[in-house]
Amino acid sequence: MDKYFVTFRIYDGVAAGKSYDERRQSLIDAAYDGCEACWAETTSFLMISTDLRTPDFLKKITRGLSAAHDIVVVFDPDDQSCSYFGPVANADLLRWFVPLAKKLP
Repeated sequence: MDKYFVTFRIYDGVAAGKSYDERRQSLIDAAYDGCEACWAETTSFLMISTDLRTPDFLKKITRGLSAAHDIVVVFDPDDQSCSYFGPVANADLLRWFVPLAKKLP
C-alpha cells in the first residue's frame, strides 16, 4: 500500500454542472473507495493508503472535479512522486518543493 498526502482547493461555485459540495464529496468518496486507511479531519487535506500509483490515484479522485476551477495535489512521501490537477498558478514553486511533480494531462 502506498501512502499519500492529498491537498485540494475546490472552487466555491458551480463548475462542470456541479456545486462545490457535490465536487468536494465526489473527491472524498473516491478517495475513501478501496483505501486501507484515511485521515480526513481537516477541511482540505487527506492522508490516504491505497494500492494505486500516484497518477492513477489522482485520476480516480478528480473524476468529478473541474480541471478549469479545482486544484488537487497528491504526494507520496515514500518515493517523492507527486501528481497535480487543475489550474496550479505556481507550478514552478510546487516543483521547487517537490521536483517530481507532474501535471495530470
